[in-house]
Amino acid sequence: MPAYFVVRAVVAESDRRDFDAWYRNEHLPDAMKAFDAQSAWRAWSRTDPSVHYAYYQFADAAAAEAIGSSPGDPHPGRRVRCPLGQACDAHTRSHRSRCLTRSPCPV
Repeated sequence: MPAYFVVRAVVAESDRRDFDAWYRNEHLPDAMKAFDAQSAWRAWSRTDPSVHYAYYQFADAAAAEAIGSSPGDPHPGRRVRCPLGQACDAHTRSHRSRCLTRSPCPV
């Protein structure tokens, strides 16, 4: 049975255009690959335009749960921030790759 991982972000109106471009062009494709998700999509809330959701589909609950425990995480249990300062609930491989190229890690 498919399982889903949902990420919710609250984005200031002044940052929405940049956040939207970054999430669409960079983060969603990177996270989908890093998570080994079957599919991914995103949307802005109709009732609160500051709320953005990203949805990742996995084959089963075990595959979805595995993204929270990937080996080699330099900051286990820490939240990370995207380039616009939005907090992310998981330290994805796409963020880790950026962290590992900078010294010290920016998050």
